[in-house]
Amino acid sequence: QALFPGPRLTSVLAVMSAKVGKGTKDLPIVQDHEGKRKRKKRVVFLQSSIPKVMKQVHPGVGLKSKTLVVMNSFMEDIFDKILLETMRLLRHNKRKTITTRELQTSVKLMLPGELAKHAINEASKAVTKYNSSHNKAKDRVDDI
Repeated sequence: QALFPGPRLTSVLAVMSAKVGKGTKDLPIVQDHEGKRKRKKRVVFLQSSIPKVMKQVHPGVGLKSKTLVVMNSFMEDIFDKILLETMRLLRHNKRKTITTRELQTSVKLMLPGELAKHAINEASKAVTKYNSSHNKAKDRVDDI
């Protein structure tokens, strides 16, 4: 019943379908190289991306691990709020597919003025960059 497959929609789907816990009991059990059973570690949402962006903006500034945890939590929260607003828009408009229009409207509703404009601009650049690289790869496959 997932309306939109893709990366990192699990938290929204969890909220929409209600009772999905975040405890370690929910994580799958795997065997390590020695044959011992372990729970899989939780994948951290943006913790690896935050330092990269910080180095671009402020090259000489470092971040402590607790700061990364707080920033990661903040970004997850904003991401979830935007996607929940998108879900509300979809329900209101009786649609089943997320388009750029719904996402842009959600961002405009959730983020204040200038921040929303910058977010939409950066997202548009990222989509354009992805589409151009994706089309180049597709063209290479067609040539073979």
